[in-house]
Amino acid sequence: MPKLTLSLGLAHQIPDMIEELINRGQQLDAIHFTFEVGLVDKFPPVRLLKSFLKDAKKVVASILEDPNNTGRAAYLATRKEQSALKAAIKFIEEYKLEVAFPPENLKK
Repeated sequence: MPKLTLSLGLAHQIPDMIEELINRGQQLDAIHFTFEVGLVDKFPPVRLLKSFLKDAKKVVASILEDPNNTGRAAYLATRKEQSALKAAIKFIEEYKLEVAFPPENLKK
């Protein structure tokens, strides 16, 4: 999609699109967009990854606090957290962010 946006001559709208992704909690999509269009300086990927992980922790906490999910809450929370960590590690490796955001703690 980033390349399509550029080819359609909508480059001036890309920062707004990235902001919208961030506001919707789609930080991973925003990271992908920033790398594809070269706006890494304006939208630092490490900050976005940290925001993504923080939001994931909030979701996990809300799952655990839901009294209607007592039996499955721990399972659902664990799966959600594992998915978020795996996604973050994948992005760190894919975009070579290991120096700025070492994945070792996430892997543990």
